[in-house]
Amino acid sequence: LSPDFPGVMLCGMNGQPDPNAQYYLAINGQPQGPHSAAMVMNLRLQGAIDDNTLICQEGGAAWVTLQEMEPALRAVAPPVRRRRPWTRGR
Repeated sequence: LSPDFPGVMLCGMNGQPDPNAQYYLAINGQPQGPHSAAMVMNLRLQGAIDDNTLICQEGGAAWVTLQEMEPALRAVAPPVRRRRPWTRGR
């Protein structure tokens, strides 16, 4: 296991984040994907998934929580910016 990314090696990574990796999410008990790291982080920001959502890198052998995988995803995903609500007259 990578000390910087706990649980990552269990999910198919070799201790280093891969910017080209694809991920599956367990949503309502069914695997959904594959998704890029950026898409996973966008889903997180939108509230569609949370810390307890299970995630596995494509080709991985085990599922971990998003909370465990999030540091590795942040290392490879481009920054996600929150959009400000649009208001008239600005």
